[in-house]
Amino acid sequence: MGNIRKKYDATLKAKIALEAVKGEKTIAEISSEYGVHSTQIAHWKKQLLEELPWTCPGLKYTLLRTAPGLTESKFLERMDS
Repeated sequence: MGNIRKKYDATLKAKIALEAVKGEKTIAEISSEYGVHSTQIAHWKKQLLEELPWTCPGLKYTLLRTAPGLTESKFLERMDS
């Protein structure tokens, strides 16, 4: 019997990726909360950080304003990692 792949809708992926970018919880905590593997969360986070500035430039600044402790330099730092 083969493994059945889980499918996640785009809204849930975005919500989880945003939580990872905010940095209020560790990836392990987010993984445990949503039942999603930490590698998958890291992939969604990286994807969000790579695509966000190009698709929605204003959203980056909204995120910076609403995420406590997230500064422009931390945001750019996370884009590089």
